[in-house]
Amino acid sequence: MENIIKQTYGVLKPLINKVLFQNFDEPDFKEVKNVKLNTSFVNLINTKRTEENLKLSSIYLFECLTEAFSKFTEADRLSVVKILLHDIEFKSFVMFKFLLGYKNINPEVDLTADDIQDMILLYGKSSKMNAFVALYFDLFFEDIFNFKFSEPNTITEKEYQEILDQYLQAKTLV
Repeated sequence: MENIIKQTYGVLKPLINKVLFQNFDEPDFKEVKNVKLNTSFVNLINTKRTEENLKLSSIYLFECLTEAFSKFTEADRLSVVKILLHDIEFKSFVMFKFLLGYKNINPEVDLTADDIQDMILLYGKSSKMNAFVALYFDLFFEDIFNFKFSEPNTITEKEYQEILDQYLQAKTLV
């Protein structure tokens, strides 16, 4: 079972690389001890955690997510769907969070857990990003911007492995 979970969450590795390095490739620590982090990511982690900076972090993450997920195969998308549908607490939480924000814009919206599941399945079938997939991964990766690196602009192999260990497994979002 643990192998299936690792394989399913392994689909997120290119996304992690995109966030950290602005490309999908794994860093090569064979020749260097520290690998340079992406400047945009460094700027976000080195700024004060204000509401404006949290929005910028979400925008950055969404851009990385959109690019990474646009390159996913159907099998990769199905792994993402498994991740999303496995997290039952997420469905409740996203309904609350989405409706809280969306009800202000459109008070007549009526959303159910089945509607959320349908949108998640639609992503799996069509690869069209939607608010639920984006919100899930925004919440899933939000604390990556709080990771304490030993050097301000670089990452060590140990730190990279810690990040992979943290994000390539199921976690509770609420």
